[in-house]
Amino acid sequence: MSTTAIDNHAGGLRVTLSDGDTIDAAVLVFSAGVRLRDELARACGLDVADRGGVITDVAWRTSDSAIYAVGEVAAVEGRCYGLVAPGNATAEVVADRLLGGNAEFPGADLSTKLKLLGVDVASFGDARARSEGALEVVLNDAVKGTYAKLVVSDDASTLLGGILVGDATAYGTLRALVRSSPY
Repeated sequence: MSTTAIDNHAGGLRVTLSDGDTIDAAVLVFSAGVRLRDELARACGLDVADRGGVITDVAWRTSDSAIYAVGEVAAVEGRCYGLVAPGNATAEVVADRLLGGNAEFPGADLSTKLKLLGVDVASFGDARARSEGALEVVLNDAVKGTYAKLVVSDDASTLLGGILVGDATAYGTLRALVRSSPY
C-alpha cells in the first residue's frame, strides 16, 4: 500500500492510497528516518543488527573488542538511536575508554525538538505511554493546526511524557517536569 496523493480538503488534508481508499486528517507527519551506513562493518565481519547498525555493548565495543562504534551507526545492545544526544554520549564513553576509564552508556534522553517542513514537532519522556498505568490526554486543534498528547501517571499526579505538533513552545517547561526515565 502506498500514498498516491495528498490534497487540501475541508480545512484539513485528504490522503489517497493506491487502492483508492482515502484518509481525512487534520495533521500529516512525514518521517524519513536515519539510514545507517554499516557497509564497512559488514565487510570487516563485525556483527550487524538485522535492520542495520553495528552491534555494540554498553561500552560501545563491537564484536571485535579492539573496535568501537560511535554515533548513529552504533546499535548499543541492538538499538540505534538516530539522535544527536545519544550520539554524543557514545563519543564520551569511547573517549573515556580510550583513556583507560570504564565508562558505560547510561541510557539516552530521547527528547527532541525539530522543525519538519515548517512544522514544530517535539517529543519527550514516555511519549508512547509504555509505563504501566499510563494515561493519555490528547488535544487536537484542527483550526490552529496543533496536536498535543500528554502522558501522565495513573493517578494523574506525574507527567511522564508527551508529543507536541504545530506549537512546541511548552517543550522546555514540560520536559523539565518529566522525571528521569529510560524513555
